[in-house]
Amino acid sequence: MQKLLDTSSALYPTGLPTQRKIFHIPSGVYAGRAAALFQKSAGTIVLTFADPPFTTWPAAQNVVTDSADLPFSATMDKDGNIYLVYTQATTLALMMVKLSFANGVWTAGTVRQILTADSNYYPVIVKDRTDRLWAIWTRLAAADSKYYLQAKNSINDGATWGSGPTDVGTTLTLGTTTPVYGQVEIFADRIYAVYTDGGTKLADRYFPILGSVWAAEEVLATGTGFDSNFAIRASADGKLGVTYVSSTGLFYREFDGVAWSGALQIDTGGGAPLLVFLGGKPTVLYLKNFGTAQNQPVFSQKGETGFGATVPLFIAEAAFAKVFVYDASAAVKFQDKTAEASSAAAGDVLHSTSGAMLKDVGDALYLGAEEPFHFFRAIHSVAGVGGVVAYSYWNGSEWTAFTPDSGNYNFTDTGAGVYLWLDKSQIPSVWLKASISGALKYFLKIEVTTGFSTGPVGTQLSAILETIYPNIAG
Repeated sequence: MQKLLDTSSALYPTGLPTQRKIFHIPSGVYAGRAAALFQKSAGTIVLTFADPPFTTWPAAQNVVTDSADLPFSATMDKDGNIYLVYTQATTLALMMVKLSFANGVWTAGTVRQILTADSNYYPVIVKDRTDRLWAIWTRLAAADSKYYLQAKNSINDGATWGSGPTDVGTTLTLGTTTPVYGQVEIFADRIYAVYTDGGTKLADRYFPILGSVWAAEEVLATGTGFDSNFAIRASADGKLGVTYVSSTGLFYREFDGVAWSGALQIDTGGGAPLLVFLGGKPTVLYLKNFGTAQNQPVFSQKGETGFGATVPLFIAEAAFAKVFVYDASAAVKFQDKTAEASSAAAGDVLHSTSGAMLKDVGDALYLGAEEPFHFFRAIHSVAGVGGVVAYSYWNGSEWTAFTPDSGNYNFTDTGAGVYLWLDKSQIPSVWLKASISGALKYFLKIEVTTGFSTGPVGTQLSAILETIYPNIAG
């Protein structure tokens, strides 16, 4: 179930792909409860939560009110406590607050200073088995205007970090004039910092949990186009995987505790990758561009010979299974434009008789999918002029008219995203499959009620949301 949690005016409501924002209580009376953190506005970070099946989320509570309009991160320990790191507004100091969990709720404690010197960005945080907290972040040094990756720890639950708030901690990189982005993961009794540096490489360093110094840098990939779009994950069976984006595509490498494997290419492009291990198999979820303002969530899983074909993560957020244009006055009324609607070729979604996707009263556009959908995007080469359309779905016996949540879209511009309902939880349960021109699907019918003087000509139609992710350039 996908459900709208809230709206946000922040620049980066859910931060970077490298940062963690959703957690589940691991055990106890509240086991399985999900906590979600996001930036509600430029200065405010909030928390909301839900229990399975995650259909009811209370109003979010403020947990930070002095954040810069920049990405933050968090981690949860075995007791359900959440440790949140963020950049403070105005000062750009790095701060931490513990959200203590008790009796089913989280309570924000005293805000702690990690570093008050220089400008600090893009933090990540973990807690190791000795209950030591580790923060990894980007520091822009005032002395030379270069970006460095920093590491610092706390042995007293975040009360103090290193030798104090002016201690920069350990500097893991040499410094570049373009940003460095870091991620941190615990693997084989080591703290691994994996990072992209200067846009030209992906590398790692590690710190033995029972050791005293960071190991030397190990370069994992070189080239161009390295940024915040990468992710690491340790598996239950002793592997450390990393997936990353460069200018040549989306890749995966794996460490077995002794050596790193070669790079496997997953795709020629992509963004915001997330790595999980399903049944021990590396599975990469990412956003694949489908067309203008359309980034489709997909996944690919590693098999014996490499990664397989991409699969849509959500069946209802994909190219339409069927697209028909209907001309009420034509000899051949229905024409199948499914392939044309899926391509980015301009101006090919139209009925050959009218020369438009929709034109006169009674003409219609049918969008069909394997599952009910709450959104569609329409890209046109020619905008409609003067027409009005009506929306309806099939309830098993008749077409039921409704007004889309985002308003009655009449195709009078060159493209828009239309929310039929606010989210998937709002889709009517009585929407049933209809048979249109021999195809049995969940069809949305869009019918002309006032004729167009100029009919819209379509380029691309899909049910793919405009899922965006940040590319921060300093």
